[in-house]
Amino acid sequence: MRKNSRRIVFDTSALISFALGDVLDLVNDQYEPVISRVVLDELKETAKYDDGTGKAAKKVLVRSESLDIAKVPKEDYRELITSRIDEGEASCIPLAKKEDHEAFITDDFGAVHQLRTYSRKYGFELGLSAVLLKALNIRGQLSQKEMERTFDRIARKRGWLGQAIYKYGKDIL
Repeated sequence: MRKNSRRIVFDTSALISFALGDVLDLVNDQYEPVISRVVLDELKETAKYDDGTGKAAKKVLVRSESLDIAKVPKEDYRELITSRIDEGEASCIPLAKKEDHEAFITDDFGAVHQLRTYSRKYGFELGLSAVLLKALNIRGQLSQKEMERTFDRIARKRGWLGQAIYKYGKDIL
């Protein structure tokens, strides 16, 4: 574990957002990213596409040595999969429950409501990438302007402008 780092569980959507926002290295420097094998497989699948999301997934995979990749038995998360929570997110819930993991970061806004039910039940923090950008700002790693520009860059590249996730994220910042 990195000195003074915090272990954070990430799903595919959050890692792709940080890669699109050009802050993936900063996130890796400040936190110890934890992902499930399922998330790794999703990143590999996404990297096959020749678009912005595929290129972002490739950026994450190039830095995969900085990720703590955990194998989560399917029986530990199978019943957590719903029409809103996919296998990647579901596989992160057992990891987020662990005492030494500070939070679970996702950018799947459609799944957040159901994921929040599990965060309350199991006692872990849940947030969007905007929450972590704000934390980086508070820790002096991003200025207010850099944080806002980064979030806007992510939102533009992900097609969030004018969407609920964009408005929610702007309220956090």
